[in-house]
Amino acid sequence: MSGRGEVIHGSRRTRIMLASLGLLAALFLLAPRDVQGAKTWKGCVDEAFGGYNDCLMESTSWFNRKLCDIDWELEVTLCSAYIIGDIKNAYEDGTAR
Repeated sequence: MSGRGEVIHGSRRTRIMLASLGLLAALFLLAPRDVQGAKTWKGCVDEAFGGYNDCLMESTSWFNRKLCDIDWELEVTLCSAYIIGDIKNAYEDGTAR
């Protein structure tokens, strides 16, 4: 693939990622007030970050640090999934869990 083709392909990926982030932001902003849950998501991420820091302090090798990174990424993904699930439930039946 030529250099120009790689740049075009990369920019398409970037546009798709930005569109996805924009859609998620719109869902957060348009959700009912009681479901926006910024404190809930922030609390969940803060808790995950605290665990990540503890894990890093206890790690003794690069492999353990990599496992800490993976665990933190999974926990943040889980926090986000809970919030997105709350928003989905609010749109479907008008109530939060």
